[in-house]
Amino acid sequence: MKINTPVTQNEKEMQTGSILVSKTDLKGIITYCNQDFIDISGFNSHELIGKNHNLVRHPDMPVEAFKDLWVTVKQGLPWSGIVKNRCKNGDYYWEKANVTPISGNGVATGYMSVRTRPTDAEIDGARRLYRALDAGTASLRPKGLAKLKTKIVNISVTKTIYAAIAGSLGMQMLVDAALSGGFNLKSLLATVAVGVVVTFLMGQLLKGLVTNPLENISKKLERMSEGVFFDWIETGRTDEIGQLENAVKTTQVKLGFDVMDSQEITRKALRSQSALDNVDTSVMIADAEQQIIYTNAALVNMFNAIQVAMGQDVANFNVNNLIGSDMDVFSFEPNLSSQALARMVSTVSGDVLVGGCALRYTANPILDKQ
Repeated sequence: MKINTPVTQNEKEMQTGSILVSKTDLKGIITYCNQDFIDISGFNSHELIGKNHNLVRHPDMPVEAFKDLWVTVKQGLPWSGIVKNRCKNGDYYWEKANVTPISGNGVATGYMSVRTRPTDAEIDGARRLYRALDAGTASLRPKGLAKLKTKIVNISVTKTIYAAIAGSLGMQMLVDAALSGGFNLKSLLATVAVGVVVTFLMGQLLKGLVTNPLENISKKLERMSEGVFFDWIETGRTDEIGQLENAVKTTQVKLGFDVMDSQEITRKALRSQSALDNVDTSVMIADAEQQIIYTNAALVNMFNAIQVAMGQDVANFNVNNLIGSDMDVFSFEPNLSSQALARMVSTVSGDVLVGGCALRYTANPILDKQ
């Protein structure tokens, strides 16, 4: 296992509300990371993008934890765990990691990870577990009675329901036989008592294995409908209920990722807008429909200064009404008409005389990756 250094004993706590987000390819190479991840890790984006995610692995993390992660996600299942990571300067931070595969056309193409701040109790539990793993006194795979319990919990829900129905029918047949005179009074009462107990136990079993988990899933889905994606559902079962829980966890991770990605894009856009607001060059932006959607302070000040002169050649020109207007307001210059802008594929510059004022312009098309 790769040993990252340096290492200090200084903890860097995740801020409340901070969400760390990243994407990797199938080999764990980082292809995307958000600003919160950059801030807490101490690495810049160039140091993270293109590097393996184990760049932030802390030496205190047991190998078994990451083996469990890879075994789980390679099965197409989401994985959750409390992870201790190393910052660039050697400090450390704890996170509650939720990792899920990314698929395209049914084929895994990578993994996405959304990490939140764990509770103190979760951190204490992780510390004890990892010490026990290092000492060889614990395992991430259940053994003994724990393994038996896991097998019982993961019995198919369908089989459990069939067993409950069969048990109830069997007890009903015994009670019917007793009532028809096949048993004496004492045996009849005993049979009825056993039937009541068995029915109660089967009801409790179904409640624990089916009803309660479904109620929990319903609550998580309701929270998601309210925009809360980080109230993580616990998974671990492999039966039908477990499959449903895994689907909910995967949806939580993916929707949470999309929300944080959108916030990251918005934050970058606001930074760009702030920069444009403060440059001395006059800047105006129009959308693909040639509707003006942005003007910076320099442009507004310039047009305010020449508004009266502009009015001589441009009817009803008002700088305060530019936002939302069509670019045809500047159609006195052919290169700035809506039709010309719609066909624009490269930078166009020129000079124009309007209202006795000489203006120089440069128009650039804003193109996406396609």
